[in-house]
Amino acid sequence: MEDEEFAAETLTNINYFRLAHYFSLYLQEDGKYKEGTKFKEVLRVYDFDRKLRSLLMGALEELEELGIQDGDTVRMYGLRFDYYK
Repeated sequence: MEDEEFAAETLTNINYFRLAHYFSLYLQEDGKYKEGTKFKEVLRVYDFDRKLRSLLMGALEELEELGIQDGDTVRMYGLRFDYYK
């Protein structure tokens, strides 16, 4: 572990079980972590996922508020969304 104090502080703010899934991405079949795995790298993946989920939820809420109907087309964030049931 490159910075145990940082890891301990982080784990007081983010539950271990929340991070466990992200650690599992770096596990090998023998149960050991891939060589070079860093706590901060796992945390970066967690942060990216958290921010992406937040953006997607915001976009979904906006789409819901528009009252989209079958066959509607919406342009948002420079993207085109076609809605079909």
